[in-house]
Amino acid sequence: MKSFINALGIFSKIKVKYTDWGENEGPGMMVCFPLVGLICGLADIAAAFLLDLTGIDQGIKGMIMLFILFTVCGFLHMDGFMDCADALLSSRDMEGKKRILKDSNVGAFAVISAGLLLISDYAAMSVITSSFDSAFILLLLAPVASRSMGALFLFVFPELETSGLLHYFRSGFQNKHIAISAVYIVASIGLGILGGMRTFIALTAAAVVTLMFTIKANKELGGINGDVIGACVIIFEAVSYLANAVLGGII
Repeated sequence: MKSFINALGIFSKIKVKYTDWGENEGPGMMVCFPLVGLICGLADIAAAFLLDLTGIDQGIKGMIMLFILFTVCGFLHMDGFMDCADALLSSRDMEGKKRILKDSNVGAFAVISAGLLLISDYAAMSVITSSFDSAFILLLLAPVASRSMGALFLFVFPELETSGLLHYFRSGFQNKHIAISAVYIVASIGLGILGGMRTFIALTAAAVVTLMFTIKANKELGGINGDVIGACVIIFEAVSYLANAVLGGII
């Protein structure tokens, strides 16, 4: 419970009373990271049900649901996505990309990537609101699976820096933390079948794309950091929602 409360305080905008952070408690907090995603998913589903009662336009519903999804976690992971876009899309060498990743200024690649991401997410979410009965499983599971992969990658990929929060979250991790994160991923993607083959394929496609991104980031940066983990969350959810929308016309 202590790990969950701390994780909720760090990875969301929900006000909780922090408890003291002890030594080697970071991995336990990361194991609770997917549970924060579950809360995000439940908030989005609740919003969708309430919006269905209003009769407002599907596009407006999609905009509100997207806003809720980002605001529950305080746009925390979007920051990492934009930092990674600036670094990985640059033509610099490894050291140059590392410097860009640390730079607090926003570059052109970050702005362009964020713009394209929001357009994609908005279009996909608008489709989801038009067929909510068949998509609410996706809304629930995508935030869980995205954070499960983020937690697993934090444990198995080398860290870019041996200081800061990422190092704290890794410090003292054991095989059980890896196993729990892996079980979260398998369970959240496997349960996607409850939403039909469309949902299952969308979650699977998102997992593959997110893994490919992380491998690329690790290769080009020489390790991963919190920005990469945040980008994983954003990319997984975006791909799953877009894939669901595209598959709607096929399956």
